[in-house]
Amino acid sequence: CQRVRALAHVIAMDIHPVCNLNVVDYFLGELNDGPDRKAAWMQHFIAKGLSAFEAMLQDGESGEFCFGNLPGLADICLVPQLYNAERWQVDLSPYQLTTAIGDRCAGIDTLRKAYPDAVKMP
Repeated sequence: CQRVRALAHVIAMDIHPVCNLNVVDYFLGELNDGPDRKAAWMQHFIAKGLSAFEAMLQDGESGEFCFGNLPGLADICLVPQLYNAERWQVDLSPYQLTTAIGDRCAGIDTLRKAYPDAVKMP
């Protein structure tokens, strides 16, 4: 479905690439900027992307999840980005539809097990 691909694209192609830690660390390292600038960078681009995502959800076609009443590709993309937003202390209050979907996703054991803090690295 085109809607699902568009929602997934906002996160996977618009937010994630510029918030990838390797990219941010390299860029800010070139500028000799520190952790405050890194947090500001992450907050800016995550909020910008989530604003676009929220606007797309306001068309009333979502259901319980991004598209319909079962989680799909867009929801799978959304879960780690909301985790990242909380990590970087992004104010999520403007994104009520987005966070409601994220809360429903958090209630699904399989998705919750994929959270970065749930994965044990050897």
